[in-house]
Amino acid sequence: MKAWTLPTLAFLALAALPVSAQTPAPVSSATPLLRHLVFALKLSTNYSSELKGIRDIADPQGAPGVTTQSRDRGEGTITCDVIAARDNGDLLVDVSETLRGQVTPVSRIVLHADGEVTYLPNQKPLAPEAALLIPFLARNYIGPQAHTVGENWSVNDNFDNFKATTKFKITAVRAPSDVSVDVEQDFTISGTQNSTGVIRGHANYDPTKIVLKDGSFDTRSRTQQGEEYRVFSSFMEFTLREDSFAKH
Repeated sequence: MKAWTLPTLAFLALAALPVSAQTPAPVSSATPLLRHLVFALKLSTNYSSELKGIRDIADPQGAPGVTTQSRDRGEGTITCDVIAARDNGDLLVDVSETLRGQVTPVSRIVLHADGEVTYLPNQKPLAPEAALLIPFLARNYIGPQAHTVGENWSVNDNFDNFKATTKFKITAVRAPSDVSVDVEQDFTISGTQNSTGVIRGHANYDPTKIVLKDGSFDTRSRTQQGEEYRVFSSFMEFTLREDSFAKH
């Protein structure tokens, strides 16, 4: 696999810039990138909300509640530019997205080797679809090592009000550069959101280049706020379209 780390001091110096200097500007053609990736995105969403009725359900004149529902579908791209890397696997990445013709601002993040994301100051959070995709670029999220069918492991996350258990299982190994993996996550978000949710997905992954080749994921979350219940579900499809590593 091609080596693509920069000296650690260069990464630390970049991260230590003043807050105003950390706001990413568009990368010029003269700026060398460690890696450039573009993923095609297809996204379908469904949102429903149910509000309990104000009259007793036994009242024949009273509705049990009010339900609203909306659906949406769109296509776009997610672009990831790796700006710098550290020997421990941390990556400095600029992430941008286009969806339904709308372009989101670039977010500069630190992607840790285990898939965790840290935002630099003044950066907007990633969109949910980008946040789901980005960890697959992390060195140890699935990993460059040889995999075997049936191999499985789980990761527990516990950050402030977010708790999750993510399970991985290798379902096929067609070549060292082509494995299939099932992903399942159950999560809870406490506090004002007070929601629970699940993610179920399947991905084809290239361990030799540490990248998702394509994948599809179902997500569903449920939130209760007072007398109102909200359910949000989505179906995401990703396909790798460009990778500067493909030339190596």
